[in-house]
Amino acid sequence: MLKDKKTQYRPDIDVLRAISIFVVTFFHLGVPGFSGGFIGVDIFFVISGFLMTSIICEELINTGRLNFLRFCERRMRRILPGLLATLAVVTITSLFVPTSGIEAMRAQIISSAMFISNVYFWSVSGYFDTAAITKPLLHTWSLSVETQFYLIWPIFIAIVWKIRGAKALPLALALSALVSFVGGLFFTDPDELSTLFYMTPFRIFEFAIGGLLYFERWTMRLGQMAMRAAIILCIGAIGACTYLYTDKMVFPAWNALLPCLAAAGIILLGKRTPFPLLFQSRPLLALGRLSYSIYLVHWPIIVFYPHLAGRGARLAGYGHHADRDTCRGGGTPYRRRAPVPSPADRRTPPAFRLRQRRILRHRVAHDLRLLHACHGAA
Repeated sequence: MLKDKKTQYRPDIDVLRAISIFVVTFFHLGVPGFSGGFIGVDIFFVISGFLMTSIICEELINTGRLNFLRFCERRMRRILPGLLATLAVVTITSLFVPTSGIEAMRAQIISSAMFISNVYFWSVSGYFDTAAITKPLLHTWSLSVETQFYLIWPIFIAIVWKIRGAKALPLALALSALVSFVGGLFFTDPDELSTLFYMTPFRIFEFAIGGLLYFERWTMRLGQMAMRAAIILCIGAIGACTYLYTDKMVFPAWNALLPCLAAAGIILLGKRTPFPLLFQSRPLLALGRLSYSIYLVHWPIIVFYPHLAGRGARLAGYGHHADRDTCRGGGTPYRRRAPVPSPADRRTPPAFRLRQRRILRHRVAHDLRLLHACHGAA
């Protein structure tokens, strides 16, 4: 029978989250040396697999049953506030800064809110397409995959627990990982790679790798220096994947194993290894705790920023041309005000009205020149 493992704060997991969000964000920003930063999402999946398996198994151990609705409620309470806020901001921003068609934007918002955006984006394009920069909610595909995992995983574990008992769980998780991984190896046609990338069944092995860590039985005796060296080696493996991987490779396949196993190594060793320089770093811990919020907002900012910056540049260009064309040295206005009618003008209203019409024509012509200059700057 499994023993109850009390859930406690794991600073090593927050550090791993910090590493993940760092490489993902820099990859999306196109920073040189981060061409494989998309592996940060796979690391998040390993972390989720470990944490969700721990939560489910501890409830089964303590109560003998799994309250599925309560489990889902706890997940939604964590996910929904940030997601709904992001969807609201993206919806409002897209009204003023359209990056996609109205129908496409509506589909992105609805599919993201329903946690099926991975299916939607799979149906319309690939993740690495050039059109990705026009989709402010593209990054929610991973959140949809994770939420679908939340629905599948507790039911799967509870069924195995009920039928075969706790001892069968490690084997069941290993088999699920094997089926998921091997199934993905059959996708070699370039037209099918988006299926491999977006669909949850071919990501299950990453969650399962994390889940298997809950059942580990540590027997090796290593010194603290050796375990710290192993952690550094795992971080180095993640760094190497971030630097060497590109969006041209088939993924996830064999190449997904290295970053996933490296993340698993950090989770495995982190709870046994006091590593103050790394696991007590306040910036890293803070970044890890904010990783979900950063993940939600970073991609919409990247998508919308060029449009907002372009609009600001156009406004600045308009101001520049207006200053140049309407003023001459010392800020003296080029366009003169209409003169106040004198008593003589009042006594001759037809002449005064003719003069006003001439001034109005000059103003209209000047404004048309400004508009033409503004369009030229844009």
